[in-house]
Amino acid sequence: MKKIQYFLIVALLLGGAIFACNYLLNKPVAEKLGTDPRNAPVKSGVHYAYYINPSTLVFNLSDVQSGASTLDVFRVLLQTSDVLKDKDFTTVVLAFHGEAKFQLPGDYFKQLGKEFATQNPLYTMRTFAEHVQHTDGTPAYGKVEGGWLGVMSEQMGQFKDLAEKWYLRDLNLKTE
Repeated sequence: MKKIQYFLIVALLLGGAIFACNYLLNKPVAEKLGTDPRNAPVKSGVHYAYYINPSTLVFNLSDVQSGASTLDVFRVLLQTSDVLKDKDFTTVVLAFHGEAKFQLPGDYFKQLGKEFATQNPLYTMRTFAEHVQHTDGTPAYGKVEGGWLGVMSEQMGQFKDLAEKWYLRDLNLKTE
């Protein structure tokens, strides 16, 4: 009987510690996002992978309400990177409804956060997709080269395709 009680106490303490670590990770992100009323239609949260792996961050979109644009979602991601810019992650998973869709290298996510206040958001948006990887680590999109008009057009097409595959397609299925 004492072994069972000991096991339960250890399990509760361990579970509480895991909950606390993930809560403390998400709390400043939620506070920052809550200060910007434009973020209201985008519901997101962050946690460690499997809630226990601190080298991998999961950025999970739980809902994107009608009327929200892809720019709203991207702004939420950028503001999240700004809050977490002092943390080191190997990988940042881009998930929708808890399902991993893509990932980013952790150093690129950190760069997004450090450049948040100074970088032109249009440039960041245009070049974002070339850093996105499939969940197996292979590049999801290539670097675009050529004339500036063709490059910009292709980069924006990649960004749109990324949003479609990350969450828009699933949102459309949910509303049908």
